[in-house]
Amino acid sequence: MAIGEDYRANGIVLPLGVLQEVRTGRIKPVFGPGMQSAMYKAPVVGRIKVNKLGCEGDQQAFHNHGGVDKALLQYCSSHYDDWRDELIHIWLGCNMQQRHDGKDPDQLSNQSTSWAQKWSAVRTA
Repeated sequence: MAIGEDYRANGIVLPLGVLQEVRTGRIKPVFGPGMQSAMYKAPVVGRIKVNKLGCEGDQQAFHNHGGVDKALLQYCSSHYDDWRDELIHIWLGCNMQQRHDGKDPDQLSNQSTSWAQKWSAVRTA
């Protein structure tokens, strides 16, 4: 696939984007006694292995997070601009930040697609 081409999966046209960074986090105490989370993610430097269960070294504290159907979490980077004034900047547990090269980011960010389809639709910066 050439840069700028659209990726077609199951009739869905996904815009080509640029993966800006991959982020992982470890479980740690948050908000008060007895509460834990891995929502604070930090950028990974260098290569990282990704499989059907997610990014190597990434953890999830909540039992409904992670697993084959929820291996990676991504919001389009343009959403952070909208949320900046409303939320504390914690990355909301996202594993990836992607830029969409001037195309409509909602075409990808709001589609229900598998992690493999999303990863196929991006190239690394």
